[in-house]
Amino acid sequence: MKKNLVLALVLMATVGWLLAQGYVFSGVGPKYDPKTAPPLSLPDAYTLAVVYMGARTNQFYCVKASCLERVQYAGWVFGFSSTNGQAAHLIVWFDKKVYEFLRPGDPWK
Repeated sequence: MKKNLVLALVLMATVGWLLAQGYVFSGVGPKYDPKTAPPLSLPDAYTLAVVYMGARTNQFYCVKASCLERVQYAGWVFGFSSTNGQAAHLIVWFDKKVYEFLRPGDPWK
């Protein structure tokens, strides 16, 4: 009985550790040197974000954009808002992949 319990706890801890290795911090995208111009322009990244949103662009508008400058992962971060105060966030990596950065309460989970 104790052996099974220990085995189950080790298995759950291992699975939990693997799942905790989030996508954002896994080194996605190409390496980026912040001393150079971003490899993906802001207008191009915005276009990718709007295409990704699709019909949701009828409800949300862009309220902020910033460059996430990390050596291991870099891209453009877009903040969207609706007229009723909902917020949503997208990251467009410099390799042109789009990632939904969901926070509790984000509308399109």
